[in-house]
Amino acid sequence: GMKRVSDLATSSEHTLAIDYDTGEIYGWGSPQNGRLSMGIDKDVCINSATPVLIHKLKDGAQPKFKTVACAVNFSLAIDDTGSLWFTGVNYPDNKF
Repeated sequence: GMKRVSDLATSSEHTLAIDYDTGEIYGWGSPQNGRLSMGIDKDVCINSATPVLIHKLKDGAQPKFKTVACAVNFSLAIDDTGSLWFTGVNYPDNKF
C-alpha cells in the first residue's frame, strides 16, 4: 500500500492520493460516474472507505502522476509528461 503521499485531493464524494514513490493513484469514496476510474473499467471501482490502487489503464499504460484534483462529478490528474487525464461525468460543453 501507499506509505507516503505526494498529492491529495478530495470532494464531498471521493478522495484521490498519489503515492510519492510510485506515482500511482489511490482512490476511495463513491465510484459513481467513473470518478475513480481514470480510464479503467468502472466495474473495478467499488465503494471503498480505504484507499484502493487505481489499476493500470485500459491501454496498458501506467503513467506516473504528479497532481490530482477532485470535484463532485469528476476527477483530473496530470502525469509526469504533462498530459491531462479526465474521468467522470463528461458534459457536452466541457472542453479541454
